[in-house]
Amino acid sequence: MRKTFCQILLVAFTVMLCLAPLSARADILTTTPDDWTPVQLGSLIIKVPDDSGIIRSSEDTPLIRDIGTADEWERFYRNELHAGFAVRNEPADGKRFTVHARVSNGTTGSGVKYNVGIAVSEAASGYAVILTPQDRGTYRQGLFGKFSVPNFSDEDLLNHLHDGQLRYKFEVNSTFPGDAVFSNFVRLASPIPNHRNERDALSGKVFSQRFHIPYGGGKLYFTVETYPYRTGSKAVIYAAVPSSETAPGEIDYAVILADVKGRLEKIAND
Repeated sequence: MRKTFCQILLVAFTVMLCLAPLSARADILTTTPDDWTPVQLGSLIIKVPDDSGIIRSSEDTPLIRDIGTADEWERFYRNELHAGFAVRNEPADGKRFTVHARVSNGTTGSGVKYNVGIAVSEAASGYAVILTPQDRGTYRQGLFGKFSVPNFSDEDLLNHLHDGQLRYKFEVNSTFPGDAVFSNFVRLASPIPNHRNERDALSGKVFSQRFHIPYGGGKLYFTVETYPYRTGSKAVIYAAVPSSETAPGEIDYAVILADVKGRLEKIAND
């Protein structure tokens, strides 16, 4: 009787796991590493100017203040089972956060964690965020058939910290009419059709299409709206500006924003 009762409990627990949401199932087992080791990596300094064009991020998007770093997701199959790989930022406290790379089947998995220290320096011209990798730890969950620890290295961490963006709005005046300015972007940038009634994440408005141009090894995504202005027109641009090193170990958005504005102004007035 005891054996049968235990078997019933095991089946019930298994059913509960299968029915539980993925977000909850991922937290059933601890992801706390027990092998933290220091890492010898230099700091990354990110400078943000005092610029009224910066679109202040909502609470669910920034990493620190106005600086955002997107989570990464990838799905795949392992032994004919659906699994996934993710890299995400997890808040720890006001002085650090954790970059967590995890491969799992939704219930159990393995992962790599990096603790990254945060320091903020204030200045009249803006502020600077100093990110300093501190230590690294790994874990593996489950009793058998465990996933291998993800191949997420120090270099991958640095690439992730560099893969940020700043949300920015600015205006461009042109002597051309609005339809001609918009046509310049269609011709010289890469248009991307938007889904019907899809709201732009930066402006909250609905656009028929958005654009991108190559920038800093990645892409600069933006939307454009034009209005009649004096004898010509005005283009209002909302851009997700990617980060790019302006000096070794430094990202200066004052330099980057000036460069982005110059490039898009050139397109508008071509």
